[in-house]
Amino acid sequence: MKKIFFLISGTIALALGAVGVLLPILPTTPFLLLASFCFLRGSAQLDCWFKNTKLYLRHVKPIGEGKGISLKAKLSILGSVYIMLGVLFFTVPSTMVKIIIILLLTMKTIVFTRIKTLREE
Repeated sequence: MKKIFFLISGTIALALGAVGVLLPILPTTPFLLLASFCFLRGSAQLDCWFKNTKLYLRHVKPIGEGKGISLKAKLSILGSVYIMLGVLFFTVPSTMVKIIIILLLTMKTIVFTRIKTLREE
């Protein structure tokens, strides 16, 4: 029963992480880390498969190894988030939504400044 729970949870986390690649509002890496954890507990085959996917190799492995992500990737992600949420900020009249957008931008910026930046070699 536990294995089924971990497999379902890992699949949901993987789906959310994959959507997070396309929609910068969703955090990709935490969902992929959760998927990795769940697959490790649920199935050795799925864990092995997942650790060889481009999603894992690009978004999780460098952080797991303590290397961080490149400055280009950070700026690309933050830029798309700022553009998307900026458009939303100026098109939605609700003050509450604007406050939430400001909080999201602040949290996203804080998280990205705390992640190590890979040095270009």
